[in-house]
Amino acid sequence: MNDKPFLQSLSVLLLAWALGLAQAQAPVIDPASLSGDVRVSGSPSVVPLVQNLSTLFGLAGFRGNINLRASDSAAALVALCQGALDVALTDRLISPDESAACQAAGRRVAGLRLANDALLIVTSQQNTFFTDVTASEAQLLFSGALNWNEVRPTFAAQPIVRLLPSQETAEFQAFVRVVFGGDARPLLLGIGTQFSTDQNILIQGIGANPNAVGFVGAGLANRNAALVRAVPFNGVTATAETVASGAYPLARPLYLYVTDNSLIAPQVIGFVRYALANVNSEVGPLGLYPNSPAALAQAEADLAGLIGTVIAPAPISTEEARPAVPTSAPEVGLVDDGEAIDLPDEEASQSALPPAVVTPTSLLSPEEITQLLIDARADLELLAAQVYGVGRPEGWNGSLDPANPQLNLLVRLDLEVMIADRLGSAPEGWFGIVASTPFHIARDIRHDLELAADLLLGRDVRPSGWRGSETLYRCNRATQTLVALLERGSGFVLSVPEVADPRVYCAALEQALAAYSETVLLTRPAEQDLFSIRAEIIAQNAPPPEFVIPTNFAVGFFDRGAARRAGVIPSGTPFVPVARSYVRFSTMTLVQGEGFLLYVDRSGLGLDDETWRALPNVDEVSGATFCQAAWCTP
Repeated sequence: MNDKPFLQSLSVLLLAWALGLAQAQAPVIDPASLSGDVRVSGSPSVVPLVQNLSTLFGLAGFRGNINLRASDSAAALVALCQGALDVALTDRLISPDESAACQAAGRRVAGLRLANDALLIVTSQQNTFFTDVTASEAQLLFSGALNWNEVRPTFAAQPIVRLLPSQETAEFQAFVRVVFGGDARPLLLGIGTQFSTDQNILIQGIGANPNAVGFVGAGLANRNAALVRAVPFNGVTATAETVASGAYPLARPLYLYVTDNSLIAPQVIGFVRYALANVNSEVGPLGLYPNSPAALAQAEADLAGLIGTVIAPAPISTEEARPAVPTSAPEVGLVDDGEAIDLPDEEASQSALPPAVVTPTSLLSPEEITQLLIDARADLELLAAQVYGVGRPEGWNGSLDPANPQLNLLVRLDLEVMIADRLGSAPEGWFGIVASTPFHIARDIRHDLELAADLLLGRDVRPSGWRGSETLYRCNRATQTLVALLERGSGFVLSVPEVADPRVYCAALEQALAAYSETVLLTRPAEQDLFSIRAEIIAQNAPPPEFVIPTNFAVGFFDRGAARRAGVIPSGTPFVPVARSYVRFSTMTLVQGEGFLLYVDRSGLGLDDETWRALPNVDEVSGATFCQAAWCTP
C-alpha cells in the first residue's frame, strides 16, 4: 500500500484545521477601546490600502492616531528593526540580510500577507495586435527591439514606444528581477525608452498611443481599464486566483511587517488585527487582488505566535518602566575580573594629563555617530587581519557603506561572527546586541570591539593604524549611562584625566560620579527635582536663557509629526529649548515653558543656527508632552 497520498491528504487537512482554529480564536477587535499612536510607513503600493483601513479604524471608534507615510520597502524595514516604526509596509518579502539585521537589533520580525498586487504589462486600448507576450519576447520588447514586428512577425511594423517606471521604483526593480534576471542594463539601454516616477503620467501616455507599451502596478492599471489593456504574460492572465497562488509570474504579495517590540503597544495589535479582518472588502476599489481565507488565517496565526513572545503586551506604568536606581555608590578599586588596581591620587591626577574633553553623547550629530561607526569598522577589519590573515569566517559581510542605514547592524553582525568563531560564546563583560539608539549601538560596538582585541591580541595590544575612541566607551554600560544622565540633567561636567590604563580611568570615573551624586545632587532640598530640564541651570546658579516666542504663529503640538495640535503659543511667552528632531528635513523642536512641554517648528522660535543645532536628539530625551497653560486648546 502506498501511504504517500494518504499522508499528504492528512497534512493538508491538519493544516486547514489549524488555520481555521487560529482564525476562530482571533479576538474581536474593539477600536473604541484603543488609543495612542501607530507609526506606519512603507511601499506606495500598499499605502492607499492601509490608508483606507486606517480611516475605517478611526470611524469604528479608535481614539488615537495612525501616522502613515510612504517610503520604499527597504527603508521601512530598517526603521521597523531600529524601533522607529510600528508597522512596515512592503511589496516583497524581507531579505535574509534585513532579517539578520533585525535579529541583530534584538527584535523578532514577522511578515503578514495582507493582499496581492501584480505588475501588468499594458498597452493602449487602441492597440489591436498586442494580445499576449512570452518571457523571451518581453526581453526583446523592453530592450533591443525597435519595431513591434521584431518581437513577433505578426505584430505591426510600427516603432515601439516604451514608457516605463523609473529605475528607483519598486515596479522597475521587480520587473528587472523577474524578466531580466536582475540585470537592468538591457532595459536601461533600450533606444527611445522614456522613464517617469509618476505612473499616472505613464498610464496617460500609454493610453494615448496605440504603439505604446509599459508595465505598472495592477492597482493603477485596473483602475484605468478604459485607457489601457493588460496582456497575459507567459500564457497566464493576472486574476485573483493566479496572483494569489503565484501562478502569474509577476505577482507581488503585499505585506505588513511587525516586530515583538512594536507589538508591546495594544493599539498596534488592534490595528493590525483589524486590518487583516477587513482588508478583503477594500482591495476591489483599489484594483488589487484579495487574499485567500487560508492566507489571512495564516497571517493571524503568525501574528498570534509573535504576540505570544511579547513579555508585557499591555502598557506598563511609569514606575514600572523606570530603570532601577542603584542604592549604593559603585565599588571603586576593582574591575570586572576582580583584579585590584591602584587609583592615582588627586594631585597626581591633576598634574599628569589635562582633563578629558568628551562631547556629551546627547550632542553628537548624526555625522559624528556615523564616524564612530566607521572607525569601529576600520578597527574591526584590522583585528580580523591579525586573527585570520586574508580570509574571513563564514557569514562575514564586510559592509562599509556610510549611506547604508543598516551599517551599525552589519558591523555588529561581523563582530558577533568573529567572537562565535574564535571564542565560542560571548566573554564576560560583553555588551552584546541591545536594541537602542544609533549612538548607543555604535558605542556598544566600540566597547565590545576593544574587549575582543584585548582577548584575541592581549590587553591593550593593538595593530598599527588602530583608530580607537574615547576611553569612556571602554567603561561598563552603567558607568557610561550615568555619565550621560548626569551631563544632560544635572550639570555634571566630565573632567576625569585620561590615563594609559582604561581600567584605572573607568574606576576613577566611577569615583567621580559617586562623589558628585553624594555631594551635589543628594544635598539638594528634598522638594527640588534632581533631574529636570532646568537642573543644569540651577546647579550652575546661572539665570535661565532669555528665549521668548517672537511671533504670533508659534503652534505647539503634542507629537513631532504635528498631528495633534495643542494651541498657539502667545508672542512673548518665555521658553527653554529642550531638544530637536534629528530626522532629515525636520525642524521640529521640543520646548518647555510654564505649563507646557510641546513640539514647535523652529521657524516659530527665533533660535539661531548654532543654538538649535547644539540641542540634543529628541529621541534620547524622556518625558511626555503636556499643555496646561491658559492658551491650550481643550
